[in-house]
Amino acid sequence: MEPEEARRIYLSVCVLNRLEVPVRAGIISRVHGVPFSDFEARLFKPLEHVVEVRRDPVLRDMLYEARHPLIAQMVFENILLNRAERFDIYVRLLGALNVSYSTDRAAFRHMVRGRVVGELFPDLSEATELYRVAMDVAPDDGYLFQQMAIHEMNRANGNLTTAHGLLAKARELLPRDTSVLHSMAELARRRAGMARAPVERDELRREARELAARVRDEPDSGAAGYDTLLKLSLDRLRELLDDSDSTSTDLGAAIESAEHNLDRGLQRYPGDPTLQAREAELATLLKDQDRVVVALEAAFKSNRRATSVAVQLAQALEARGDDEGAEWVLKEALEANRSDKRINGKLAKQLMKSESPDIDSIIYYARRSYTDGDDNYDAQFWYAAWCFIRGQTEDLQTSVGLFGRLRQLRQSHERRTAIRWEPTNLGQLQGLGGRIARLETTFGWVTRDGPADDIFFHEANSRVSWPSLKRSQRVRFSVAFTLSGAVAVDVTPE
Repeated sequence: MEPEEARRIYLSVCVLNRLEVPVRAGIISRVHGVPFSDFEARLFKPLEHVVEVRRDPVLRDMLYEARHPLIAQMVFENILLNRAERFDIYVRLLGALNVSYSTDRAAFRHMVRGRVVGELFPDLSEATELYRVAMDVAPDDGYLFQQMAIHEMNRANGNLTTAHGLLAKARELLPRDTSVLHSMAELARRRAGMARAPVERDELRREARELAARVRDEPDSGAAGYDTLLKLSLDRLRELLDDSDSTSTDLGAAIESAEHNLDRGLQRYPGDPTLQAREAELATLLKDQDRVVVALEAAFKSNRRATSVAVQLAQALEARGDDEGAEWVLKEALEANRSDKRINGKLAKQLMKSESPDIDSIIYYARRSYTDGDDNYDAQFWYAAWCFIRGQTEDLQTSVGLFGRLRQLRQSHERRTAIRWEPTNLGQLQGLGGRIARLETTFGWVTRDGPADDIFFHEANSRVSWPSLKRSQRVRFSVAFTLSGAVAVDVTPE
């Protein structure tokens, strides 16, 4: 094989492998014109040190992979610097895919993603040609029409009417696909933002809310529906804040809508990064706008049973550094409605900020922030964590049971095992002692001194070479919390 031919084949392998998709021999043959009879001499040998080869018995084809997807990504970014060459290889590979093969279908879906296409090929003529080739490969693929619409929505000077038509076609082909519904909701929101007539804007926002609510109510849709509902509420709030004639009543209603969707979303999907981003946006608005605080204080004075008003006034005061004022508001609200779960939960979190937190009070309010069997999962997380901290036998049993249920939530492994809270102001969770009870390749359990309970720990959270650890070895550690429960961190030998 000539060096240039080997280089181009390797680049083709990397273009797909960076997506963690292996490359079929059939694709290489079609793109580079290498006959199957010549693969051993012209492909296996010259690239044997940089490309791994295996036969897939299901596909009945040879599969080629770079040594690691990260290497493939580095090659793609650092070697294919010439945009014309990058586009040529990308489109030729796209056109060679056969979506009846699972590997090709996975590659196809990665390659036509609207945002990916926009980032790689900002020139509209290139994106248009790419999608023309994609249509030849899969002319009746609803996902393709959805991604074309997303590209149109996000490109500079995109035509939202064209995007609407593309999503209508995607909906026709994928009538039960929640992600298409979500795209339609986002498009309606985007069109509302550009509408000049108030009647048209309100109608489009109503449409967006209805679509987002349908997404929200689908069990496998994740936080997408809540995210769109939150963005709609924030759009309305910003609009009112920019209007000097808007009333306190209108501001209060917009804040209540945003707070309600934020609370419900974070309860069902604790730690979701998109919802946390919306939470930060709302906090900034509440902090920076004096009108908001004035309106909330007036509304709270007239009705202390209004949960959303109390929560948002407390959040606004907290954002301004007035923790005492926030605590006072929440306690006053509880005097008017002692059983309100949201107020109880917010007060529990407010008390957690103290340098010397009252554990019994936090547990009391945290327990009243949910009822058994409901979907206030964030509240259950905090109650389970503080039960662990108090550490009585009954508390530990409660903590284990709750974390066991939270572990069953429909969350990615990464989200479920990510550290949500690592307390640094609680001495009872720092510098603990224990013995390694069990040790696996990258994780283990340590038996804590005192309660003698086993706490999970992972190699990533250890301060020592993993191979040097031994079963029954004495270690020191601190405790943090994931959705799956307490974990040992900063593990070091005694």
